[in-house]
Amino acid sequence: MNCTETHQAQRYHDDELSPIDRHAFEAHLDGCVECRERLDDLRAISRLVHDSPRQPLPDTTLARLRDRMPWSEDRAVLRLAGWFTATAAAILIAAVVSWPSQPIGDASQPLIWEAAAATDAADLNDSADTELLAVAQWMADDLAESRSGELR
Repeated sequence: MNCTETHQAQRYHDDELSPIDRHAFEAHLDGCVECRERLDDLRAISRLVHDSPRQPLPDTTLARLRDRMPWSEDRAVLRLAGWFTATAAAILIAAVVSWPSQPIGDASQPLIWEAAAATDAADLNDSADTELLAVAQWMADDLAESRSGELR
């Protein structure tokens, strides 16, 4: 006999089956000698381990284990920090990839300051246009200076 359900015996023994699967395996056990023997073997091993004599740990070993406890907590914090860093990096990459490559809005129209910078001062009539021209001229002068290597 080669039952295909013997792998379930370990999960049944370890109480890892869902209630429905557990009930189905119990019904299967009634008619399958191979699975019953496998389950009996697992129970016998568990009894041997449970009933085996245990020596108490020496005090020095317990002290060393207690000394190691903060290290394990630090590792957990570092592992959590690593996950947060990976999540932040994934969000950053997704934002960069999904960022639009074209400017939002009508790219065929120049921006106001670009239009003002290209407009002759004699064509401007009101004070708002004059202020805009002054700002555009300042920007153009500043860009020209930084291209020549001089920083203000």
